[in-house]
Amino acid sequence: MPGLVIPAQGTLVPLFKMMAEPQWLNTYQAVIMPNPALPFGIFLTRQSMSALPDELLDSGRMDDCASCASCSRSPCLP
Repeated sequence: MPGLVIPAQGTLVPLFKMMAEPQWLNTYQAVIMPNPALPFGIFLTRQSMSALPDELLDSGRMDDCASCASCSRSPCLP
């Protein structure tokens, strides 16, 4: 997790440039979209997905649901 060593202030200018290109400045997309791609967001997503019970994924497979679709339609996820 070397990305956690980089201070948040060091990513402000690159994030500003990334949000200015699709003209997302002063929008909700500019606030929501970068956060899941940050190292801490990836870590939290991985931890929450590993906490899902196997029975929940097995029930999704029994309902003929693909593995990624069963995670997106899971009642445990917000």
